Amino acid sequence: MTDQTTCRVLLCDDTPEIRMILRTLFSIETELDVIGEAANGAEAVQLVAEHRPDVVVLDLSMPVMDGFDAIPEIAKVSPETSIVMYSAHGSEETRAKALRLGADHFVRKGGDPSVVVGTVQDVCAGG
Repeated sequence: MTDQTTCRVLLCDDTPEIRMILRTLFSIETELDVIGEAANGAEAVQLVAEHRPDVVVLDLSMPVMDGFDAIPEIAKVSPETSIVMYSAHGSEETRAKALRLGADHFVRKGGDPSVVVGTVQDVCAGG
């Protein structure tokens, strides 16, 4: 994260309800600011290029461009942006592929959604 006190976060998930839950959880944390939302990887890449967020919370399975395809594109347009893959596909193979492609962290969906908030907080704190 940069020297600023607020960590700028972009949410990318094709399910509006997931984005709403995450946005609500992130809004409770004063140091986290959701600066945008994307419904697919192509939108995420475009918004990252425009806004240069500190962190992208990125779903894997999405229309147009999935998370695997979006990871290297996000890294290309904004290398300083950290990527937290947030996916229901939690196999070790999926996790390893996401990290190999350039994701910084992998959080499995389906459990307590506050885990992804904590992961983003850790990333923003330099962890």
